[in-house]
Amino acid sequence: MEFHNLSDLPVIGGEVALIRRTNDEFVTYLPLPDDPTVNGRTFSSVYIRYRRAN
Repeated sequence: MEFHNLSDLPVIGGEVALIRRTNDEFVTYLPLPDDPTVNGRTFSSVYIRYRRAN
């Protein structure tokens, strides 16, 4: 397995949570910022969903 540079992930507080759903999909959950309101909308979670292209 090759290690990839993940420095471009928007990590807050140095933490991410990876959850593998299947062999072709996983989700990166990021910690919420201190103020989770952006453009008048309050967010309860922040995540990036990855799917392997076939």
